Amino acid sequence: MPKTFVHLTDLHMSNPDVDEPHLYSDTAAILRDALARIDALPDRPEFIIVSGDLTNNEDPVAYQRLRAIWDDVDIPTLFALGNHDSRPDFRREMLGESADLDAPYDHEAVIAGVHVIVLDSSTPDQIHGTLEDAQLEWLAAALDRHADLPKVVVLHHPPMMGADEPAFECLAAEDTEKLRKVLSGRPLLGLFCGHIHQDRVSIWNGVPVFVGNGHHSRMQPFSDMAIEATDGTGFSVCTLRDSGLTVNFLPQPSEGRTVMAMSHEDAARLMSEPAAEVVG
Repeated sequence: MPKTFVHLTDLHMSNPDVDEPHLYSDTAAILRDALARIDALPDRPEFIIVSGDLTNNEDPVAYQRLRAIWDDVDIPTLFALGNHDSRPDFRREMLGESADLDAPYDHEAVIAGVHVIVLDSSTPDQIHGTLEDAQLEWLAAALDRHADLPKVVVLHHPPMMGADEPAFECLAAEDTEKLRKVLSGRPLLGLFCGHIHQDRVSIWNGVPVFVGNGHHSRMQPFSDMAIEATDGTGFSVCTLRDSGLTVNFLPQPSEGRTVMAMSHEDAARLMSEPAAEVVG
């Protein structure tokens, strides 16, 4: 029988009492709509993966709101962290932890016969992603476990596809190469990522990379502007059969209006700042 799971990303939950000029949608309402649509699917998903940017501005109240929403979700869920997240606040508010708050949040689970491996590619005060050597060693060991099960890897930042890709949109080049070496020759259903606010499928060194659009805005890949975002949002429903994996991108209702645009000059200036708040 087919198995279904859902990929959510870039939830960008906020604190309603804090003015956030870079928040372009009612992300709490969008999340509730997505969860209602998931609940109405003809086949109940076995699990949900959420590939980072759970909050918009590392706010403890945003994590509290997210946890309150997830209290009503009865589907097993695995969260990754992104560049808009705070490891300490996530661990305190979502997990109830009080120790090792700054440690990368790497974890794994076997659900419905699928081995899900989650990596924390967040880098404090940076947009781009990184992976520490210890994380890559942990990943290699995790990949050796449950050798008979299909595997997916979840992380916020997609690997760098080529030298022409802006560095802020992906994992650092050096860490992309390290990840490639760890994954080389491994049977893998795919990487599930977010960050760039686009529905995108790539084949990276033979590994499928599925990027979800998320709940904040939709970045236009072919624009005259350096960065152009519209109000589109969405999530993915993934179906695993004996023959392979299908990923369906489900857009949520939108008007297609532009919510943010930036010239190449302004983007170059802003991206030179270490804590820029433009993308992902």
